[in-house]
Amino acid sequence: MENYTIGPQISETVIQDRLNSGYNFDIGNYISTGWEIFKKEWVTFSLYGLIMLVIVMTGIGALFTGALIIGFFIGADKVVKGEKLSLNDMFGGFNKNLGSLIVLMLIPIVIMGAIYSLFFGVLIGTSSFAPNDDAAAMAAMGSMLIIYLLMFVIGMALSLAMFFAPYLVYFGDYAVIDAIKTSWKLSMKNVLMILLFTILIGFITQVGIFVCLIGIVVSMAFAYVCYYPLMKDVLFDQKITPEQISSRVF
Repeated sequence: MENYTIGPQISETVIQDRLNSGYNFDIGNYISTGWEIFKKEWVTFSLYGLIMLVIVMTGIGALFTGALIIGFFIGADKVVKGEKLSLNDMFGGFNKNLGSLIVLMLIPIVIMGAIYSLFFGVLIGTSSFAPNDDAAAMAAMGSMLIIYLLMFVIGMALSLAMFFAPYLVYFGDYAVIDAIKTSWKLSMKNVLMILLFTILIGFITQVGIFVCLIGIVVSMAFAYVCYYPLMKDVLFDQKITPEQISSRVF
């Protein structure tokens, strides 16, 4: 297997330009280009997606999500370059900065875990009230609503702070905290479009649920491949179009 750890490298000049001047965010191009890439090696991408799903579902495997996400970028990059893609290639995310990627994934897990614990603590406390203790029950329900809203707000903030972070760690050698800070700043430059992209990708992933396990794996794999043209555009200043991919002969 070719060592992919050297891969493309993020230029700090590009990042600073994005932070200073902003950037265009072409959702339609990212999804259509992602589809063209995915079609070329859909079996390999889907098999990798299945392996990723199994690993993450073990619980502790969620810590490797960052490295696994990088695998889709690696696979897509090889497809775009016209190189033969193997399943082993896509595990290149484990070859570099793995410790930092694990710590990066641990941060949102700990934060959301603490909030969920608080939520369920209030829920259990609410159930202990006597049926006629209406005032206390209403107060507890109000607390639950506040915590639920807090979970939503923090969850959205974390998604923005983590959006670019794994790629900055792997391809830019950013320290974990620096990657999170930079990802947040980049996300704030196009927050509405990033949130819309996240919603659309989430919808694509959910579509597979209505089919079967295979549908879930295929839709999830396609969704992650769509991040490749996005990241190449924003972080590497390299725009890739569907026409470039469809014209290649594999």
